[in-house]
Amino acid sequence: MSLLNNKNNLVFYFSTSEYELLAENIYKKILFSNFKDATQKIKMMIDNEELKDKIIVGAFPFSDNENGNFYVVDKFKKSEKKLSDRERVITLLEHKNKVLYKKTFPSDDVFKNNVNKGLNYISSGLIEKIVLSRGYIIEFENKIKIDQIIKRLYKNNALGYIYAINLLDNGFVLGASPEMLVSKRGYKISSNPLAGSRPRSNNLYKDKLLAEELKHSKKDLNEHKIVVNYIIKNLNEVCTNIKYHKLPKLINTNQLWHLSTHIEANVRDEIKTVFDVAEQIHPTPAVCGFPKLESSEKISELEQYNRGLFAGLVGWCDENGDGDLAILIRGAKINGNKIKIQAGAGIVEGSVPSEELKETSVKMKTILESIGLEI
Repeated sequence: MSLLNNKNNLVFYFSTSEYELLAENIYKKILFSNFKDATQKIKMMIDNEELKDKIIVGAFPFSDNENGNFYVVDKFKKSEKKLSDRERVITLLEHKNKVLYKKTFPSDDVFKNNVNKGLNYISSGLIEKIVLSRGYIIEFENKIKIDQIIKRLYKNNALGYIYAINLLDNGFVLGASPEMLVSKRGYKISSNPLAGSRPRSNNLYKDKLLAEELKHSKKDLNEHKIVVNYIIKNLNEVCTNIKYHKLPKLINTNQLWHLSTHIEANVRDEIKTVFDVAEQIHPTPAVCGFPKLESSEKISELEQYNRGLFAGLVGWCDENGDGDLAILIRGAKINGNKIKIQAGAGIVEGSVPSEELKETSVKMKTILESIGLEI
């Protein structure tokens, strides 16, 4: 049985092809001033044995300098059933929920202009890559049914990392991330960066051609290399015995083909938690750009809005410091009858503004399809 078929008060949900985790009660809410502060507080709680029979769950902002909070939960269930062994999740027929209002931010023209500005920064040598985002704010006639959207995400994204977190008075954040920033079990960690993509086609022959085109694209291979090199360099600070394939592999979601590299390593003795590792690499060039500081500054300049949790991290950590932190993408924030959806595209030399606009639209389909909406 999937835990989604037997839930009560949902605080947090996280699913992979290997397990499901469902939290139902908040024992304590912990505030932090930035990601480093969160990491230190979690490490202190583990050192003081405050997490016995408890786990930490949460969503963490894109900016590692932004404040936020996480939860300590004392009532949770974890099922080690693999996806193929779980009972099918049942979704109800979606009744039409009338759209009252829709806003695009920024507009298509402004986004394409931002891409051109980003390309100018790249050609000037200031940065090598920048990830620029856009989104939708949609208001519906009736309240959005959170449980049904989570179930549809689960059903439609079998190989993704399905996540949902209750923000209490601020609604829910939920989605289906294809990207694991860092997973830790004992002294072993893994990371699976994605960078470089192509929209998929319903035509099998064309879909295969798109995959092969991506696999040999100089532009996309360069974009991917920037991300992998950054992660490897920074993992060296906290890990040993780092292993990865020199050439990326192809993976896919229902919407996109991605270039993917699976990285494995052993953590150094002083590294206690999955957050210690994440602190070294978040945010990666897959969601920010490179170099990190310069691209972050240009994102703020061009986007002119706070990303908040979008492109941040979502996941959990237990009393041993083990856990999973996925990148918070292909998701949305839902509060009552309103939904905010965001998606980004990596800009490197050779990027085409209209193609990057199309990529963000395809990425937002993960959520749009779960609410039965086409835009």
